[in-house]
Amino acid sequence: MARRPGTPEPRKPPRRGGPARHQALAQKMVDLCPGMRVARATRVLARVFNDEFRSLGLVSSQHGVLTFVALAGPEGATIGDLADQLLLDRTTLTRNLRPLQKGGYLSLTRSPTDARVQLVRLTAKGERTVEALYPLWERAYNHLRQALGPQALAEFSDTLDRATAAALAARAQ
Repeated sequence: MARRPGTPEPRKPPRRGGPARHQALAQKMVDLCPGMRVARATRVLARVFNDEFRSLGLVSSQHGVLTFVALAGPEGATIGDLADQLLLDRTTLTRNLRPLQKGGYLSLTRSPTDARVQLVRLTAKGERTVEALYPLWERAYNHLRQALGPQALAEFSDTLDRATAAALAARAQ
């Protein structure tokens, strides 16, 4: 695996147990683990967007839900389809939907063709909120674009998409 420029060579853990072995192993994980890097980057990037969305009383995870529900159109999306698109399990998605439903942004109704299926739709307030989110999202996006440069941001997005697809494919095997 290629190291990032400026990243020190990973330390090899001592062969035998000892007081420093756990530290060496921890250092190796910090040096090599893409999951840790993604988690750290997620927290930082979420802050950039949350700072913008705060004026609407929303956070980036709610922005994601509202965005994918908006993409479903007036017919809405099933909880299963929405969970698949957001790469969330249904329980987590349901927990994330509750405050948006209570806030009047979303409606959950039974499917007219299958009473076991719930459909998630934007309310009129939800539609207005997606429209109000866009300039805030754009400002945060442009902040990142300016900080990274357009090419690096595009490459970063492509790399995340490839990593996500590869991780999903590996889990499916």
